[in-house]
Amino acid sequence: NMNIKERILKSENEAYKAFASCIEKDYGLLYYNEDNKESHDSNHAILYPEKITDMESTIRDIIEFYLAKSIVPRIYQPSITGYFENYREVLERMGYEVKIFGFNSYMLLTEENKIDIEKRLDIKRLLEWDERIARDILIPNKEEYEIDVIKNLLKQKDSYLFVGYL
Repeated sequence: NMNIKERILKSENEAYKAFASCIEKDYGLLYYNEDNKESHDSNHAILYPEKITDMESTIRDIIEFYLAKSIVPRIYQPSITGYFENYREVLERMGYEVKIFGFNSYMLLTEENKIDIEKRLDIKRLLEWDERIARDILIPNKEEYEIDVIKNLLKQKDSYLFVGYL
């Protein structure tokens, strides 16, 4: 029986299954999409720190897996703060650069929302592809690889995509 934090973390780790193939290993998950190799979220490993007994052999296995598919072997930071920092020497020796992009925060609304917002933004659930997402957001931000990610998410019955329209 998982508590809410464990369920959120499990959901975060497994959300990529909606648009990428996944192989489960003893040490974690390997996501890949050979049709969208530029997408980081479609092509990365997630580690289960509590199951890793030999970091060097784990990293070697990840590198071999992705290079065999001509995909950059990325590894996402586990939910343990500073985990990669603790293994910086091993990671750098094996060719990785440890980058910290910030921390994820999970906030749960436990009471009714009392925030009064201006009604200029119309939030809608996206049910079919809207070309404006590519034209107005992804292409100007040089994130064309996200087009296929979103299109694949739209095909999943359990995915909910929301877009804000001004």
